[in-house]
Amino acid sequence: MPPVTKVSMGNWPRAQDGSSQPKLRDLFGLVREIVWSKVPEERRPGLLILIGLLLVADKVFVIGLPFVYGALIDSLGIGLELALPLGLVLAYGLFRIADTVLDNVMDMLMDRVSLRAIRRVTTDVYGHILRLPLSYHLDNRKGGLAQSVERGTRALEDLANVTLLGFLPIIIELVIAYILLIARYDLLSAMILAGTMVLYLLAVVIFDRIRSRLVGRVNEAEDRVSDLIVEGLSYAETVKTFAAETRQARAVDSAMEDYRGRAMKVSVYFMFRQVTIALILSGSLVILLALTVPKVSTGALTVGGFVALAALILRLFQPLRGLGIVNRRILDSL
Repeated sequence: MPPVTKVSMGNWPRAQDGSSQPKLRDLFGLVREIVWSKVPEERRPGLLILIGLLLVADKVFVIGLPFVYGALIDSLGIGLELALPLGLVLAYGLFRIADTVLDNVMDMLMDRVSLRAIRRVTTDVYGHILRLPLSYHLDNRKGGLAQSVERGTRALEDLANVTLLGFLPIIIELVIAYILLIARYDLLSAMILAGTMVLYLLAVVIFDRIRSRLVGRVNEAEDRVSDLIVEGLSYAETVKTFAAETRQARAVDSAMEDYRGRAMKVSVYFMFRQVTIALILSGSLVILLALTVPKVSTGALTVGGFVALAALILRLFQPLRGLGIVNRRILDSL
């Protein structure tokens, strides 16, 4: 039998061309397997429908917040009875509470879906590793293998959560926000925001693709450190017999230095990424608000409407940043 060189995930989706980097279709297949199990007894259609309804409700509350805030400001400046401003303050608080409650409820429900799949795949992978021929276990380092299995288990949960509770809610929120933006303000503002989103996504994809390769090198260095530590402790008797304690410690120190150097490259690169993205988003915000100020001066837009627009733009930037986080976490999970 030829030697086995890598752990198979059994029936779980993986790259079809034999490469170590899964393709997009493999990612969707993996998420589908987590959410809609091949085992009929593990499927929870009612739970998924409930999560979907909560997602839409949550985004309605989130997008409604800036407009409630703007209406509150307008109501304070026109001499109305105190009841209306107080009612709007109460509505604003209720919207924020509803957003927080719905977010946490969805996280809890999603855990019920993903943790069941994670338990199953972890058990499958562990059993598969144990059934591999002895040559595999002799040729592979236990520390790095354990680290890879643990990292893969965490990645499964990340993939499910960021795809269903990250990507889909962001798309829903952006669609609702753009519809309201065109209806309440003008098409130019929506086009500028759309251009900002395209530019932002291009920057995120380019930066995160490079960062993903750097993170892969960091993971390799981390596995090397784990290998050395586990080997040193597993063969402590041999190390002492040959008085190799100092040499073993130096090997670990050298591996840690390599890990530190690679991790610092990721940190520096991430700093440049964040600065570039901040310039894109801040520039867009300044342009949009500058175009809106004359409308307030001419009376075409109220002060509350201006504040609502600013709050809506800032709110839209959050899901844009969320898309960047989703992209980065998906790349880190693959």
